[in-house]
Amino acid sequence: MKENEDTSSPNDEGKLLWGVPAGADILKKDVIYDCLFETYDKFDALTLQALQAICREICPMLKRQLKDQLPGGVYYIPEQHLIDECQSVPKTNRISEADFSALDRLDKQAPQKSTVAKSGIINYSNNKTSNFLKQLSKEKREKYFEISRKLRSEEVKTKNKTNTIFFSPYHGTVV
Repeated sequence: MKENEDTSSPNDEGKLLWGVPAGADILKKDVIYDCLFETYDKFDALTLQALQAICREICPMLKRQLKDQLPGGVYYIPEQHLIDECQSVPKTNRISEADFSALDRLDKQAPQKSTVAKSGIINYSNNKTSNFLKQLSKEKREKYFEISRKLRSEEVKTKNKTNTIFFSPYHGTVV
């Protein structure tokens, strides 16, 4: 292989660092394109000044907020038990974004539902509860449903009792 030979793939993100625009092979290079990629020393200097001002203001805040992760901080070189604990932590927030998306959809579809009901629907879906219930024998499934109904009726009775106490016409008098 030659020293200067390009071995990168056409979708290599590293090319962006060298000023090669993404999708350069499909771009229509015309007057507007050329104008966008011309270098203007005046604007480059202004951009540099703006970036320096932004970084100068952000740096102390980042140092303050990330002090535990920076050199000398307690998490800069984490202990093995911490590394082991964090193995199952998702690397992105896709799951929470999906949950908020589902909540947004439920807000539009059923605005009358309580937050607890919407949370239950989302958890039912995420936890694949229906798959779990389908795998159970009919007797065991009925047993779980009976326990659930019993707990729910007890919860409703407790709530009604609490509402009666707090919302009685004699305020403070137990009815």
